Amino acid sequence: MRNSNQKVKQEYEGIKKRINEGVDPIDIGKKSTNLPGNKVLIKGAHGRYVVEIFGDQVNVLGMGARGNNRNMQTFQNLMNEMYGLNLQY
Repeated sequence: MRNSNQKVKQEYEGIKKRINEGVDPIDIGKKSTNLPGNKVLIKGAHGRYVVEIFGDQVNVLGMGARGNNRNMQTFQNLMNEMYGLNLQY
């Protein structure tokens, strides 16, 4: 599990770097998806990341490691409840 968490952390750092460089979050990850309310679900190889876009500012709202089904379910439920999304895995 520790190795998986390290991969998610590295992926997250790479995503933050790309966002800071001005890359549109929808262009990060092959299957990233627009969500209601200026939000984007970034689908990485090791994790899922929900971000919200305000003009040129991007805020990370949540992240979950893909390698753990219970973690993904918790992530899905939390994002759906807190931000009125309809994430399904």
